[in-house]
Amino acid sequence: MDADKIEELKGFVDHCKQNPSLLHTPSLAFFKNFLQSLGAQIPPPSGKSGKDGEEHQDEKQFESKTAYVSSDDISNEDIVESDVELDNTDVVEPDNDPPAKMGDPSTEVTEENQEAAQLSKAKAMDAIADGKLTEAIDLLTEAILLNPKSAILYANRASVFLKLKKPNAAIRDADAALQINPDSAKGYKARGMARAMLGLWEEAASDLHVASKLDFDEEIHLILKKVEPNANRIEEHRRKYERLRKEKELRKIELEKQRRQAKSQDAEAASVLKDGEVIGIHSASELKTKLNAASKTSRLAIIYFTATWCGPCRFISPVFSSLAGKYPKVVFLKVDIDEARDAAAQWNISSVPIFFFVKNGREVDKMVEPYIKKIEEHRQKYERLRKERELRLAQDRSTGKVIEIESASELGIKLKAASKLSRLAVLYFTATWCGPCRYIAPRYASLAAKHPKVVFLRVDVDKAKDIAMKWNISGIPSFYFTKSGKEADIIVNTDMDSLEEKIAMHAG
Repeated sequence: MDADKIEELKGFVDHCKQNPSLLHTPSLAFFKNFLQSLGAQIPPPSGKSGKDGEEHQDEKQFESKTAYVSSDDISNEDIVESDVELDNTDVVEPDNDPPAKMGDPSTEVTEENQEAAQLSKAKAMDAIADGKLTEAIDLLTEAILLNPKSAILYANRASVFLKLKKPNAAIRDADAALQINPDSAKGYKARGMARAMLGLWEEAASDLHVASKLDFDEEIHLILKKVEPNANRIEEHRRKYERLRKEKELRKIELEKQRRQAKSQDAEAASVLKDGEVIGIHSASELKTKLNAASKTSRLAIIYFTATWCGPCRFISPVFSSLAGKYPKVVFLKVDIDEARDAAAQWNISSVPIFFFVKNGREVDKMVEPYIKKIEEHRQKYERLRKERELRLAQDRSTGKVIEIESASELGIKLKAASKLSRLAVLYFTATWCGPCRYIAPRYASLAAKHPKVVFLRVDVDKAKDIAMKWNISGIPSFYFTKSGKEADIIVNTDMDSLEEKIAMHAG
């Protein structure tokens, strides 16, 4: 097989590897059947499927998903032409011999040269009759050199080259004959037959039709019966792919038009939406406008129906606003049912708060009262955890230190924090005029540093008289032990060793 043909075949196989679905082209059915006969597994036609996982997302940010097919994508779509099934049984390999000698058309031809040329031509005809084709070529070349202005001599030599299966040489002589005589039927016939040998079916048909009009003969008719079907198939093939290319170009123009229109619509729709904000709705018509804008940009819209008199709504509103900031590509709409009664009636609102989820113009989900209660329970839970964390942080900042208490409310906060953290709290009641207290203070501070997980509190009975009265302090120094919000022990003396023993006992 010719090296060029092998390279073409390699290129075709590589293309099939990259796009196996090409093997399902009807015109390649013979090749697919051949591969399957050898045991090859042909992949099924490829298909593309999409998956929309956005309608019920908890944490993913919703974004505009308007799908466009760009004109660049269309431009990059290769129209892979299938092979045309042709009858190539008589096609030959092109001849690459050096060109035969051609006469000089500017040479003055004498009568003597014309006669000599006719004699060489006659001898050539005899040689052809005897099957001596190479000799005939030499004699006709001799005649051409004697009379280079004779179209018939070139046409005759072309017909001999055809017999020798040398179509390129025949075409050169036919071209020379037609240059001398544009109405040379034999020149058109020879060139048409040579082009048919090379598989140039359309060019061959064109030449043979001209030859037939100039001088019809049966041989031309027989050759056309084989050439015309191939030429017609090629013409049909060309028209088909020209149509496909035009359709591709029209599709590209249409898609570009759609892209511009969609871009304009998106820009118009986006102009009425507020990314990251809650949009207040005041009427049914305004609600419809916002939902249409959301649909055009393929965004999720959440409609929150509320009322000023709704208790739970007061807690939900700030959460709804924070969600709008968290999901800027989701459209958050807030409708006061007393202000926009027509919208409430249109959506058959019978209770608030209630949420509707709308995407692409359709309701995809909704949340009613039970869900709102659950949200509120979660909100209260995390609010409680937040406060506990704040108390823990406040407690951690005072770990290992004695905390001065100046009011009953401050004492309540500290004791509650200790209780929440399951820590022992020691209340030391003292006064500036108390002599023993001056010696106890540094030892109490050292105990605080030694027991960082115990809460050491100090109350000056003169500064916080309300606390002293509440705790019925009658003598100082006094130490009260509380754990889990309950009084666990009392010491009313200056025995610091006993105090430390009590701390170790109750803190364990």
